[in-house]
Amino acid sequence: MDIEFRHLKAFRVLAEELNFTRAAARLGVPQSGLSRQVQRLERSLGATLLRRSTRAVALTPAGHALYSHARRAEELAEQLRADVTAAGQGQVQLRLATYPIGVSELTARLTQALPEVQVATLTTTPDLAVQALERGEVDLALGYGPPGAQPSLPPGAQAEILLHEPIYVALSAAHRCAGADSVHLAELAVDRWVAPPPDTVLAQVCTAVFASAGIRPHVLHVADSSNTVRNLVSSGQAVSLATPLAGAWPDDNVVVLPVDPPIHRPVWAAWLRRLPAEVVDSALGAICAHYAQLAERAGDYWSRAKQEELLRGRHWPSEN
Repeated sequence: MDIEFRHLKAFRVLAEELNFTRAAARLGVPQSGLSRQVQRLERSLGATLLRRSTRAVALTPAGHALYSHARRAEELAEQLRADVTAAGQGQVQLRLATYPIGVSELTARLTQALPEVQVATLTTTPDLAVQALERGEVDLALGYGPPGAQPSLPPGAQAEILLHEPIYVALSAAHRCAGADSVHLAELAVDRWVAPPPDTVLAQVCTAVFASAGIRPHVLHVADSSNTVRNLVSSGQAVSLATPLAGAWPDDNVVVLPVDPPIHRPVWAAWLRRLPAEVVDSALGAICAHYAQLAERAGDYWSRAKQEELLRGRHWPSEN
């Protein structure tokens, strides 16, 4: 017996309410009708989904497994409807999840590279970008991870490492190391640090970098706002790990220097396999060109990146 989509929806609502009366009211159906739909679903799957008693409804292990699939099925159906509607109106959309990397300029470059495509963006963290990709909420994700790590991909997705980006530090212009060409992290072991919130990919990057350098930093401040980090650094209240692209937005009160010996984090792009290959190629080319433009504004970083062969893949501008 085939599984009917309406039965999945009925089960999903019941699994959220764990009450036939409330679930039936949400669905606008009689309780008896809801009960029959769930029973038919159980027969179709050959599994008991609910434990019923006079007082409560509880999910069985099979019910818990089905609930996550039912939610994804509804989300995919909604996205399918939106995609078909957009295509019928002559609109094709590319939904990009990215970490903050000059998003307005990136969007403009993507729009130029894909003039027939409407570009929509979600600025978020790499882990949430992958989750959005898994739920089908975005088509393409741009992110990074701890040194040596590979992106964790959902089913139906593939990824490409775009470059191995060196870790930098951000210091006040008045800092004792500000005049150096590079900095050993051990030299900053006694400094006060500002770090990202725990349980974030950026925090994982920082933990791996500090472990590699063999230091335990004195983290006095925790901030998830780049403006807050910049203000703490520029005022001399803290030092911070940084991306070399921070140099693309100069600040007379902040110095950004590479870590010595070099430590790198992977920067990657991941996309759903259903995305047309020509769209993927154009999008990755635009992303790489955007990164190259920012890197060229960041002091000598771009020339060093090419010299040290940090770039990966075939989408980088050939003239660079």
